[in-house]
Amino acid sequence: MKKCDRRVTDLLRIMKLTTLFLLLGMMTVSAEGYSQKRLTVLVNNGTLNDLFNQIQQQSDYLIFYRDEVLAGNRLEKINLELKNKKIGDILDRALKGTHLTYRISGRQIAVIEDIPENRELIQQEVSGTVQDTSGMPLPGVSVQVKGTTTGTMTDIEGRFTLPAGPEDVLVISLMGFLSKEVPVGGQDELTINLQEDVARLEQVVVVGYGTQKRSSITGAVTAVDAADLNNMAASNLSNTLAGRAPGVNVTNTSGLSGASSRIRIRGSFGEPLYVIDGIVRDKAAFDALEASEVNQMSFLKDAATASIYGSRAGNGVVLVTTKKGKAQEATFNFQSNYTMGRPTMTLLSDLTTATDELIYQNRVAEFNGNAAPNGTEEFEYFENRSYNVHDFIWRNPSFHRQSLSVTGGNEKVTYYSLLSYRDEQGSYTSVDHQKYNLRSNISANITDAVSVDLNLSANQQNLDRFYWPFTGDDDYDVSDLYRVTFNWPKTYPFYLEEDGTPADYVTDYPVQTPMGSWQAWSVIDQVIGDRYIQTRRRQLNSILTLNVKLDALTPGLSTKVTGSYLAEDYMRKKYLTYQTNYVFNQADPGGNRFLPAPPDPNDINIFTFSQNQPFMSYDMATYWGYQFNWFLNYDRTFNKHTVQALAVFEQAESGGHEVLARAENPITSDDQMFVYPTDRQFRYGDGRDTIGARQSYIGRVHYAYDDKYIAEFSFRYDGNTLFPDGKRWGFFPSVSAAWRIAEEPFFRELTGAFDELKLRASYGTTGNDLNVSNEEIAAFAYAENYVNSGNYIFGDRLYQQIAPGATPNPFLTWATSTTYNLGLDVAVMNGKLSGTLDAFVREETDILGPRGVTLPVAYGRALAPENYAARSWRGGELTVMWQDDIGNGLNYAVTGNLGYARDRWDTYDENPAYAPAATSIFSHASAGRRIALSASGRLGSSARRNSWTRFLNRDSRSTAAILTLAGCTLKTYAATGTRPGLTVK
Repeated sequence: MKKCDRRVTDLLRIMKLTTLFLLLGMMTVSAEGYSQKRLTVLVNNGTLNDLFNQIQQQSDYLIFYRDEVLAGNRLEKINLELKNKKIGDILDRALKGTHLTYRISGRQIAVIEDIPENRELIQQEVSGTVQDTSGMPLPGVSVQVKGTTTGTMTDIEGRFTLPAGPEDVLVISLMGFLSKEVPVGGQDELTINLQEDVARLEQVVVVGYGTQKRSSITGAVTAVDAADLNNMAASNLSNTLAGRAPGVNVTNTSGLSGASSRIRIRGSFGEPLYVIDGIVRDKAAFDALEASEVNQMSFLKDAATASIYGSRAGNGVVLVTTKKGKAQEATFNFQSNYTMGRPTMTLLSDLTTATDELIYQNRVAEFNGNAAPNGTEEFEYFENRSYNVHDFIWRNPSFHRQSLSVTGGNEKVTYYSLLSYRDEQGSYTSVDHQKYNLRSNISANITDAVSVDLNLSANQQNLDRFYWPFTGDDDYDVSDLYRVTFNWPKTYPFYLEEDGTPADYVTDYPVQTPMGSWQAWSVIDQVIGDRYIQTRRRQLNSILTLNVKLDALTPGLSTKVTGSYLAEDYMRKKYLTYQTNYVFNQADPGGNRFLPAPPDPNDINIFTFSQNQPFMSYDMATYWGYQFNWFLNYDRTFNKHTVQALAVFEQAESGGHEVLARAENPITSDDQMFVYPTDRQFRYGDGRDTIGARQSYIGRVHYAYDDKYIAEFSFRYDGNTLFPDGKRWGFFPSVSAAWRIAEEPFFRELTGAFDELKLRASYGTTGNDLNVSNEEIAAFAYAENYVNSGNYIFGDRLYQQIAPGATPNPFLTWATSTTYNLGLDVAVMNGKLSGTLDAFVREETDILGPRGVTLPVAYGRALAPENYAARSWRGGELTVMWQDDIGNGLNYAVTGNLGYARDRWDTYDENPAYAPAATSIFSHASAGRRIALSASGRLGSSARRNSWTRFLNRDSRSTAAILTLAGCTLKTYAATGTRPGLTVK
């Protein structure tokens, strides 16, 4: 009965309120904009009635309420003093903290209880116009009631209408403008002005030795949103970059845990230069970064932007800055991820069974005219039996990561710290990878003009994997092993019991499959056997920076001093035992040949992995390096003129110590050194030291007029100890310009569709210290050196021989890369749709390489390589992005990019190597590549020319080989279609 009474009471309340609102609606007269009228009220120790009386006396407002609604607040005293305020602001302040709310309709105000039943009834139609600061209406603006799903978009005239209550707040957002929150406050007509998002339009992008506004960049720079990288469960940073930037090729040839991706910019054949927080680092340091500690990342792709890094920037530059603290209360962030992988297709080893192999064997025999080797007995035996290698070694990979960071500070000191751990278990049971990261970045303002930054970072990577000697220790591509796993026969067991019964688990009786020349090898024991490679890498880097503002001397002048010290250590332990397998013997030679006999201890195979003895080795190294930079910066704007200048002195030195210890022929199989004999015959040690240094002078001048016409000049004067005196220093200049057409008044009069339209052009040179084989030039190649050349016995002692090394090249220098770039940046629809288009030509000359010259054996040493080879690239890049706000603080972006690069060797001495049947092959004549020739002279008679023409119509590889021997210069071209005819003048 009580429940029924309550429902009746609620119904009556709704009916009364509905009647009241209908009455208010009928009494409403045209009063558009009346709610904008401002009032002044003063209530000292009064009541709500006193306030309502003052409002009605100063205005034409009529205030309605029921006595029982106001009863609880009638006698409560209020103090309120408001001057020149809107009616909504006054009522918001007066009713704050009470159980009351209100609705304004024209000149009528209803004061009601703030309960769910009433909230639905007090919804009103709110209309308005959204415009920019100049009064131009903005179409397509998202208008959302905060905290709800209610929302709409403005029309072509910037108008909108939606239901909202007086206590609601409207969230106004449009790409390219700052979002704005507007309280309704009982108003039914709003005029809202949005300001352009200058911070977004002038987004700061990290460039060489500094930052620049995106709108003022004149070269080919692509910035990657670091926030997107943090959402990927990749084992290292390079694996997260695929498809992120046009012209940047990211390829991964291995799925083993810990494997990284290769990064190539615009078709380059070498690694780009990696710069982290202004310090030159290597690919290993880049991969060791956690995505969550990256603040900004940029790719410098043309010489205009990369030449400031000089002789090592020929293959482009990857710039990374890490996160710093913010002046805010301490904010902790904890992330925990767990990812499991599953093959997206059936494993190749699971596509066939033992029965399939029996059928295949019979068909081969039938094709060859022989009797079928498998009959009913064999098929019945394998009806419910099949042996699969992956049953023993495969597991679905998994990955988990935990990270904890904290950021905060005040106006004096800010801090950011990160601690993270990740663990990855690979697809094979003995492959594991762990990584630990630590970073602490502290900034302190000593005075208004002096500040100090301290950036400390450390990381350790652990990689455990099975012993695999057939590729490099740092090569994760074990494709040959994978190939063997799915080709391995499924008709022979891998393990037996003592009585010969096949086992589906590991036993003490591994049996070797009788197949081919690899009789003594077991692919399963290769992965799970008693042998391994363990690798440990650790890095510790400290960067101390002193910043000083010199505005007291000259406005816009500042200086900075940065010092960095890097310490690294590395340890790789290899442990190898021979593989022992029992020979497979048939239990029934006259019947089912697949039925195994008991293992015979006198009939075994031993696989040595191409090693003379079982062994254990330690390969250890420690490296160090420092980099010192002194900066002088100038940044000043004079009316419409903006001038930025930079001067830098840089010096760096690095070195290291490497030691190898190896022991062989252990007394027993154990991975400790004490079980190996101390005889010098079974012990081996080696070591070496490394050293290198460089020094540079860097400059850049950037000028912009009215933010429309932009020009930039930069240079680097680089010195490197790889090269001899007289060739050690190189000068690498660049120049670039940009025209922001969309900022021109005449263009805006023609069309207002473009938010950005910028034309860019650049020219620049960089250096390259890699040779034709994509390897760093060896140290001291310009000086006489000696190498070990065997040994000899003198008396009863063994002595080491030495011999002269390659002929030194006193003219050794770096290659020079010249790039021409033309680009276009476009943005329309208030920045929702944007894109970039670039076309480039790059020419690299004086690449170091060997000459194709045959020397008499009596010469006794190799010729020195020369700076003679030349290579060129041509290509283009396109990026298109759509981004939009959908309200409620949600936004999205869709990006697509395309890069194309075509390269060729313009000058290269290709030495032919002859395969069977006198067919020539070339190291640079890979699939999809043409071979062509540039003649070094004329052929004499017409008969000889006809003879050569007929010869050139043959296979291009043979042609290239013989003409190379005849003294022609070989060229290779990337293939785009059929081979053209070859001609010789």
